[in-house]
Amino acid sequence: LEFRSGEKVSLNQPLLQLDSKVEQSILATEQAELALTQVEFARGKSLLARQALSKSEYDRLSAELEKSTARVAQLNALLERKRILAPFAGTIGIRQVDVGDYVTSGTPVATLQDLSKLFVDFYLPEQNVPLLALGQQVRVNVAAYPHEAFNAEIIAINPKVEISTRNLQVRALLDNPESKLLPGMFANLQVLLAAQAEQVVVPETALTFTLYGNSLYVVVSQEQ
Repeated sequence: LEFRSGEKVSLNQPLLQLDSKVEQSILATEQAELALTQVEFARGKSLLARQALSKSEYDRLSAELEKSTARVAQLNALLERKRILAPFAGTIGIRQVDVGDYVTSGTPVATLQDLSKLFVDFYLPEQNVPLLALGQQVRVNVAAYPHEAFNAEIIAINPKVEISTRNLQVRALLDNPESKLLPGMFANLQVLLAAQAEQVVVPETALTFTLYGNSLYVVVSQEQ
């Protein structure tokens, strides 16, 4: 294990190395075989140029070189799968395995979180679909910081309504530069609708309807 629980890691930083002594020894053997086939191929190419080697023998040497190269590449790929690198920069959690443990595919090693930005997933009734749009602002509150509000922005709206609940999933993106918020926190949120322009509202009885259009009388005080 090449990390400590809770530390920050960078992109492609080594995290875990599985035992690969057998593969390393096989790779050394195949690399020696590859070096030999390269020498034989170079010698055969020189002989072919002087017409001192048959074309079939040259083709055999070329095929042996390709096979040797492929075996070395296959072993290198296998060794890469024995090593885990950080796929992105972030904070790694508490390790779930110890040195010497036997691990298989799918065994959790540790969680890795990029806390600089977080997704805020929530559901709204299908009746609210006409009010939603990408880029809308969302105000987020969490219990850990009761007197502070965080701003997020809607980046995705699921094109499908959940059949069982008749709700629509929405995702917002929240900047978290100080790493105050953590994944998994429960949040209360408000979707901020676009501000409406101020309008003058009058009762319907104040309108006069005619064939030439509707009109409205305004009574004002006469200046003295």
